[in-house]
Amino acid sequence: MKKLLTFIIFFSFLIIPFVNSETSTTKNENIIQIGEYKFTMKDLQELSELKKIKDNLKIINKKQKIEIENLKNLGNKLLEENKSNKKLINKLLKQNNELINQNKDIKSKNEILTSNVLENENQKLIEDKEKEFKENNNINYKMLIFISILFLLCTILVSVVARK
Repeated sequence: MKKLLTFIIFFSFLIIPFVNSETSTTKNENIIQIGEYKFTMKDLQELSELKKIKDNLKIINKKQKIEIENLKNLGNKLLEENKSNKKLINKLLKQNNELINQNKDIKSKNEILTSNVLENENQKLIEDKEKEFKENNNINYKMLIFISILFLLCTILVSVVARK
């Protein structure tokens, strides 16, 4: 800011000779001499306005520095939150993969168990059908024996009656 002020003062000294012709025509202006430099009231007013602008810029600069610090803090917090979110996401992905693998294992075990149950049921049905078939065959043999005994008795009766 000091450089700007010196530049303005230096620049005003360069312009003063060109403006000097105007000031010489208007003798009503107050001229103040500081050392070898001459200033008009207008120049001093401009300098006071520049000082006010400089002070305002300092205040704005301080506010902006505070805002920048706040933004940096927020940025750092966001970075930390992002890192923790990434860790959580990775952890959840690992857990998800483990759950998927466990689910596959459970499905395969379930398929094995259902196939075993179906095989047991099939075996029971086969055994029941075999028992039923054997019982039916036993009944048929019994009927055959009964019919053959009955036929034998009938033949014996017929032969006995035919002999008499």
